[in-house]
Amino acid sequence: ELSGSLADGYNAPPWQPIYGSYGNIGGYRGYAPAFDYAFVPNPAFDLTKVDAGPIYNMAGGYPRKLWGEETKFNAFGYMGTGDNTYHTTSLLGSAYMQVNPVKGLKIKGTAGGSYIVIRNDTYSEFRSYMFNETPGNPYQTVRDSLIVANLGVRNTYQKNFKADITANYTTVIGRDHNIELTAVAEKQTLDWSILSGSGGLLSTDKNVRNTVNIPLQNNGGSGFLRKWSLLGFALRGSYKFSNKYYLDLSVRRDGSSLLAPGNRWGTFPAVGLGWRLTSEKFMQSKNLDWLNDLKLRGSWGRSGNLAGTAGFAYLSLINPGITVPNASFGSGNGNGIGNNQLGAYLPNFPNPSLSWETLTSTDIGFDAILFDSKVNFTFEFYNKVNKDIIQSVAPPPSTGIEVSPDINIATVRNRGIEIVLGYNTKFGEVDFNVSGNLTTVSNKVIKLNGGIPWAPNVREGYPMFFQYGYKVGGVFQTQAEIDAWLLRYTDVTVGQSTTDPSVGTKPKIGDMYFLDVNRPIDPKNPSAFNERPDSIISNDDQTYLGKTIPGFFYGLNLSAAWKGFDLSAQIYGVGDVVRFNSLRAGGESMSSIGINQLATTLNRFTPQNPSTTMPRAVFRDPYGNNRSSDRFVESGAFWRLKNLQLGYTIPRTLLARTGFIEGFRIYVSGVNLLTVTDYSGFDPENDFYPPAKQVLVGINLNF
Repeated sequence: ELSGSLADGYNAPPWQPIYGSYGNIGGYRGYAPAFDYAFVPNPAFDLTKVDAGPIYNMAGGYPRKLWGEETKFNAFGYMGTGDNTYHTTSLLGSAYMQVNPVKGLKIKGTAGGSYIVIRNDTYSEFRSYMFNETPGNPYQTVRDSLIVANLGVRNTYQKNFKADITANYTTVIGRDHNIELTAVAEKQTLDWSILSGSGGLLSTDKNVRNTVNIPLQNNGGSGFLRKWSLLGFALRGSYKFSNKYYLDLSVRRDGSSLLAPGNRWGTFPAVGLGWRLTSEKFMQSKNLDWLNDLKLRGSWGRSGNLAGTAGFAYLSLINPGITVPNASFGSGNGNGIGNNQLGAYLPNFPNPSLSWETLTSTDIGFDAILFDSKVNFTFEFYNKVNKDIIQSVAPPPSTGIEVSPDINIATVRNRGIEIVLGYNTKFGEVDFNVSGNLTTVSNKVIKLNGGIPWAPNVREGYPMFFQYGYKVGGVFQTQAEIDAWLLRYTDVTVGQSTTDPSVGTKPKIGDMYFLDVNRPIDPKNPSAFNERPDSIISNDDQTYLGKTIPGFFYGLNLSAAWKGFDLSAQIYGVGDVVRFNSLRAGGESMSSIGINQLATTLNRFTPQNPSTTMPRAVFRDPYGNNRSSDRFVESGAFWRLKNLQLGYTIPRTLLARTGFIEGFRIYVSGVNLLTVTDYSGFDPENDFYPPAKQVLVGINLNF
C-alpha cells in the first residue's frame, strides 16, 4: 500500500524525480533522495545515561533540500524501503443441541467461540530518512551505528466466547390464531490482549531478521489488555390472526461489565403491528384485481449500544511514572537530592454516570404488490433518535487531564422516508427486472451536554459535522474599495486592531475579503451562532456552510436475460450534500514556491484579469485568502455506475455431454466505470484514494 496519496503526487515539484540519484549523493535502492544529509559525532553521547542522546548530530547546514524550497516527500522511495505485513491465524468453532420435549416446543442451546492471533510486522529501513519531507536527526533514537533497519512486531490475541439457550413455542388455536413465544438467555465474553515491541536490525535481509545470527537490538515494548462480558435476556411474543392482523411484542434486558455497577443494565422494549387490508372482505368485494396485496405496518422499539466507549470509564487510570512524576527526599547525609522515589499520576477523570447509548426507532409504512405481481412498492416513514451518544471529549488543557473521558454527550435525530419500487415482466423471450430505491435523511442535533458544542461543527439545531467556515465577500478590485472596507471593518485574524489602524496586515488589490456575519457567542446559548454583525472579522464569523450528511440516497438496479445471456447494471448516488475540496484548497493556494498548482489558477486575479472569484498569487498568503471558506465548498452530489456485467451461461444440455460439468458461465464486468458529478475534485466520495475503475473477466464452474 502506498504510504502517500494522490495529493503527494500532484503537489511535488515537476522537476523532483521519483527514481534516480542526485549528483555524487546518489540514491537509495533506485529512488531519488529528497534531502542531503551529513553527520558528525556527538561528543555528548553517553550510553551510561538513560537519555544517552544521538550517536551523531547533523552537520552544520544540513539537511539540505535537493529540489528547491518546496521539496516534497518521495512516497515511492519510502514505500520501497519498508513494508507492513499481517499474518492472521483463526480458530473458529460452534456446537448446538436441540430437543423437542412437547409438540410445538423447541429448546436449543448453542456454544461457540473463536481464537484469533494477528501478527503485524512493520519494517522500515534506516536510510528511508532520505525521502522524508520533514527530516529530523535519524540517529536520535538509534544508539548503534551498525543499525540498518527497524522492525516493529505487534501480536494481538483475541478470545471470544458466546453461549445462548433459546426456547421457542408455536401453536395454532382454531384455524386463525397463530401464536409464537420465544425466550432467550445469552452470555458473551471477550479477552483481547496486545503485546508489541520494536528494535533495530543489523541486516536488511528479510530472511534473517529474527535469527540468533543477526539479533534484534531491542528498543522496548508495550502491552495492552482488555476484557469484558455481556449478559442478556430476551422475551418475544408474536400473534397473527387469519393472516390479517399481526402483533409482535419483545423486551431485552442486557448487562455489560463495561459500565459502572449502577448503570450496567438496560431494558429495551419493542412493539410491531401489521394489517393486511387485502384479506379484508370489504376489500375483496371491490373491483381491485390490479391490487394483489396491501399490508400496513408500524413499529416502535429501543436498542442499546456501547460501541463508543473503550469501557471501564467509571474507573480512574493509575499510571506509574519513570522519570515523571517522582520525588527526591534527600539522603539524610547532606545529599539534598538523594534517591528519586517513583510516583504515579491519574491521567483521566472517572465517569461513573456513563450509561447505555440508546436508539429509539419509529417506523410507519406499507407494502403493496400490483398488476399480477409485476410491480412491488414499499413506502416507509422513519424517525430514529440516538440518545446519550457516547464520545471521548477532551477537557480544557487547564485541567491537566491527559486522557479524554467518555461521556454521554448528545441526542441526535434522523428522520426521513424510504421508497422502493420494482417492476418485473417478460418481453417475448426476454426476462426484464428493474428496481429503484430512494431514502431521505434529515439529521439534526437535538441536545448537547449543557448545550455546549462538542466541536465547532456539532451544535444544537444543526446537522452533525456540518461544513464550517467563512463566507467569501469578494475580491478587492481597487485601492478605493480597500480604503472604504477598512473604514468599516477590522479583520483581527490577520492582526488588525480595532483601536490602532496601523497594526496588522493590510489587504492589497487582488486579496479576498470575508463577510461579517456573527459576533461572539452568547454564553446563554452557546450552540447558536450569534447572527449580528459587529464590523469585526474574527473566528466567530465562521458559520454554517452546508450539510456533509447527504439529504438523500438513491439506487437503481437493472437486469435482463435472454437465451443464456444475462445483463445487469447497478447505479447509486447521493444528493443534497456539500464537501470541502481540499485538493482545490491546496492546488489553488498560490502561496508557495515550487508546488504544482491546478490549471484553474490561470484565471487568478491579475491587473490584466480582474477576477472576482479567485485572489491574487502571493507568497505565504499574508492576508489569509486561503482560510477555510465557502470558496472551496462544492456540491458533493453524484451518481455512479457501480457495476455493469454481461454474462453467458452454456445450456445444461450441452454440458451433460461432458459427464462432470453441471454449470458453466463466463462473464465480463466493469466496476466504477462512470461517475457523473459537478464536484471538481478527483472523486466526490474520496479525493485521496478514489475508487479504481476495474474490468474483470471471470468463469463460474459447477461440477
